Order: sequence, then structure tokens, then C-alpha cells
Amino acid sequence: VILVGFAIAAVAKLLVPQVRPVSWSTSALLAAVAGAISITIANQFDRDPTWLAVLFALALTILFLLAAAAVRGRVLPAVTVHGTPTEELLRLGESGVVEFKSTSRRNLHTMERDPKIEAAIAKTVCGFLNGRGGTLFIGVDDEGTVLGLDADMELMKRRDTDAYALFLRDLFTSTLGVPASSGVRVTFHPVDNATDGSGPDEQAEVEAEGEAMVCRVDVTPSPAPVFLTPPKQKGQGAQDPEFWVRSGNGTRRLRIDELLDYHQRRWGGLRSRLFGG
Repeated sequence: VILVGFAIAAVAKLLVPQVRPVSWSTSALLAAVAGAISITIANQFDRDPTWLAVLFALALTILFLLAAAAVRGRVLPAVTVHGTPTEELLRLGESGVVEFKSTSRRNLHTMERDPKIEAAIAKTVCGFLNGRGGTLFIGVDDEGTVLGLDADMELMKRRDTDAYALFLRDLFTSTLGVPASSGVRVTFHPVDNATDGSGPDEQAEVEAEGEAMVCRVDVTPSPAPVFLTPPKQKGQGAQDPEFWVRSGNGTRRLRIDELLDYHQRRWGGLRSRLFGG
């Protein structure tokens, strides 16, 4: 039964590309269930039901797998980075589900608070929410060098992680809304940023002084579209909400026509999930 289930599932995956993301174990199980139903129905006919049962089982398997693919794409995150240790993600570097930011509010060129930096943090989180989720690290530059949070901390009244987390929570709530912010988890991790010394004693001393704190923001996919309200800036009025998604290693804003198409594919009803491509 298992072998036949795998065979039917393989044919279904070959015929319908939309069902390929469903795991083989789930596919085989659904095919076996479809086969049992098909045999039961085919036995109601007087003639040899073998080929009728096979064809019906294949059609039913495709329907089951399309439904499974729709549910998987709608409610399950496709990324597993949230369970990966911080050091490992920093070693692997940026990707479609991992992003590095040097700071969350301070411009390292002007050394002043920069609302554009804050907006960039919110845009990245918005992109993860509207996509497959992901993890943002603050205090790490694009090359993966650990900088720490000292530059941002100097702009806060209380220079501790509680104040930093509160700042981020306020930023996400004001730009993304309370429901979307519930899918964001903020934690802090000390990471060794030391370089090699010339000897064991010197190395031990450098490592003792070489830890820096980084902020880790784990984002789960949102069950509904999330729009970003840009932070207010001096001399500017209210701005229109923006829709951001992950694109490769970056985050980009979608035009209206792109947004409609993306919405249909990502959050459309069951019919569009099954037959939308």
C-alpha cells in the first residue's frame, strides 16, 4: 500500500507542479487514503474495477495534494531559521530569510538619530511578515561583522536591553499595527566578535573582552496582509501605507498591480490557492 501510495503521489507531482512542495510522506499517505476510497467506490461496479480505481485514485490524490499545498502555503512557515542558533545564522550570512542591520536608529555616518534607519528596520520586518518569515539581526553589518548595540544604546535614556526591546516594540506597533507585531519576537544574544591574538594568554584576554550584544528579531509569517505606515519625519505629512515583501536577499515595495497579484497568490481563497498557479 505504501509503495502504491508513493507511485501515485509521484505521478501526481509530475502532472501538477503546484503540489510538489508537499512532503513525500504526506503525499504517500494522502494517496493511500485516496486509493482506499477509490477501491471502495470502484467495487460498486460489476466489471473489473482495477483501472477505474487507479484513475479515480490519481484524480482524488491530486485534489488532496492541492488542498494540502494550499493549507501549507497559508498557515505554515517555510523557514526553519527560528530554531537555528544565533552563531550559526551569523556564520551563514544574509539570505532570503536572514537580514543583517548595523543599527536600528543611529546613522553611523552622521552619528545622529535617523528616522530612515528606523523605517528600514520596520520595512524588513514587514517583508518577513508578508513572506515566509525570517530573522533580522541588529548590531551586525552586511559582511557579518558583529558591531553590537552600543551605538543605538547611546541614544536611549536607559541603556539596557529592556529599553531597547521597548523601543522596537513601539516601532513595530506604530508602523505595522498591534496584530502584526504579535508575530514578532525580540531577544538578545551575546556574540564573540574577537579576532585571533598572538598567543593563548592574549587570545583568552581578547575573547573575554570581545563579546558584543546583538538583537535578534524572529518573525513568523502573517495570516493576513501587513501594510507599513512609515514613521513621521519633520516637514512631511501623513504618508500612504506601503506593502513590502522579501525579494532575494532584500526587501522591496510592491506596486498596486504587483500587490493585487501577490495577495491573490499568498492569501487568496481556497479556489485561488488551488488553481492560481
